[in-house]
Amino acid sequence: MRDAGGPPAHALLDAVLVVLDGRLAGASASDRLEAVAVAFADAFDAAGWAISRRAPGEDSVRTLFEGGRRAHRVSGVPSLRFGSSEDVYALADYPTTAAIMVRGGDFCVRTSDPDADPAERALLEYAGCRSNVAAAAVDADTGWLIELYADTRSGPIEDARPALRLLTAEAVRGAA
Repeated sequence: MRDAGGPPAHALLDAVLVVLDGRLAGASASDRLEAVAVAFADAFDAAGWAISRRAPGEDSVRTLFEGGRRAHRVSGVPSLRFGSSEDVYALADYPTTAAIMVRGGDFCVRTSDPDADPAERALLEYAGCRSNVAAAAVDADTGWLIELYADTRSGPIEDARPALRLLTAEAVRGAA
């Protein structure tokens, strides 16, 4: 995925499905989605990733947990971090995200795209990223979201969109 030496797309799909159908069969949606996010972050050398949830009837999305693979933006200290988060974002401020949190789907935002959602671009710029890919799936009115963030060291993360969308839906579909 990252370069000519990376795994072919079908190998990534197969590897993730083995995990979802094996040790994570019947696990929670958040656990299954984390497995998908980490696999794609590894394959594309993503700068970071996040898993978020929109509860039924809510007009906001809550980031449940996230991971990062780069030096801290302020201190420069290298890190591999995983953590829980309580960040809450009003969906009215992020219409591109709001649309897929209701019906499922995916999108890509690039900081270089003047037509992209300004709020999404601002978040990327603040984080020091050049683009992100997001995929969402909906189950019983709960929206689930995976976001992958790319910086200058990341592979062509935009190429992940179709497979990420399908595996996000599969992770939610097979959850307990």
